[in-house]
Amino acid sequence: MNEIRLLNNKKCEDEIISLIEMIYPKIKSREKDTEYRKLAIQKCLRNLNLSVFEHSYATFYLNIPNYIFEQLFINSDLNFSCTVQEITEYKYDIPTKISSNSKHEMLYTGIIKKIEQLKKECNSDNFNYFIPKCIVSNVVVSSCFLNWFKFLRRYHKRTMADDSKIVISTIYEKLHDVCPLFFNEPNFNLRI
Repeated sequence: MNEIRLLNNKKCEDEIISLIEMIYPKIKSREKDTEYRKLAIQKCLRNLNLSVFEHSYATFYLNIPNYIFEQLFINSDLNFSCTVQEITEYKYDIPTKISSNSKHEMLYTGIIKKIEQLKKECNSDNFNYFIPKCIVSNVVVSSCFLNWFKFLRRYHKRTMADDSKIVISTIYEKLHDVCPLFFNEPNFNLRI
């Protein structure tokens, strides 16, 4: 259903640690000492020296329904761009909860047929008012690690729809793979 790809996957913990060492010259670098790196990152978070996390970026390609995009990204600090879809290219994604109930799936397909009819009768400007939120959009979202951290922290342990949880957890897993000492559960609970 959803496609989420990390477009740039540069491992950058070394760069973040070297920036931290510039801020805190008393900290001596220990070669690949995970505990040291974790404490250095947490010290920056606690002391609000957050600028070191603005030098590393992550960019994602998301192919998700509009309702998930609107729920998660519209009011965030992340930069995003959506592809503009031609009227003939709309793809309708039947949500899993609807497809599991035959009555709801029948109602849903009936609505889609009516929308297809409207598409033929309306010009493109007027048709945009009828676009359902289930239409899948291609979105490229890019931001620095600090903004991704704030984004993930905002949705950490928040109650949301299952589809949105899947998107958040997938983004978290991919960022955790790139920089595990920064994007981890204990850091979301720090008071910053």
